[in-house]
Amino acid sequence: MMIPLITKRTDFRDLDKLPGFLILIDKPEGWSSFDVCKKIRHITGVKKVGHGGTLDPFATGLMTIGVGKGTKSLTAITARDKRYLAGIRFGYATDSFDITGTITDELADFDLSPEEIAGKLEESFSGKIMQLPPMFSAKKVKGRRLYASARKGIEVERPAVEVHVYRADIL
Repeated sequence: MMIPLITKRTDFRDLDKLPGFLILIDKPEGWSSFDVCKKIRHITGVKKVGHGGTLDPFATGLMTIGVGKGTKSLTAITARDKRYLAGIRFGYATDSFDITGTITDELADFDLSPEEIAGKLEESFSGKIMQLPPMFSAKKVKGRRLYASARKGIEVERPAVEVHVYRADIL
């Protein structure tokens, strides 16, 4: 099967003849995952558009978008291992566990060396771990996004999920 190369100059009018395809989109900050799909629907004229995983609106990164029958491939693709690059500011805590929240705690004397931080990462984030999804996340519990409940001050019971951390490096 031939996979079409899509560029800024692609004539999307011809793509509706394809049974389906995948697009990698570098999601800009400020866009929701739904915004990206909506834009692809508008550009391609194809109604069936889905993504392989939600990124928070403030996050940037590659999203796998399925168009038409390409949406059937998303499950197999998203089941694969993923790699993340994150900027972390140590010594602060926020009510949402991310940069969008209000600072709730600040350590004036945070003085761990990069080596000590690497050691803590190795202790806490190595191998198979049980991860409790934060309330301020796009994860759904009983059909509702956790952040929707969190914004209303409602704590939702949520199951921990097993994840495998292969490596955590300090750059």
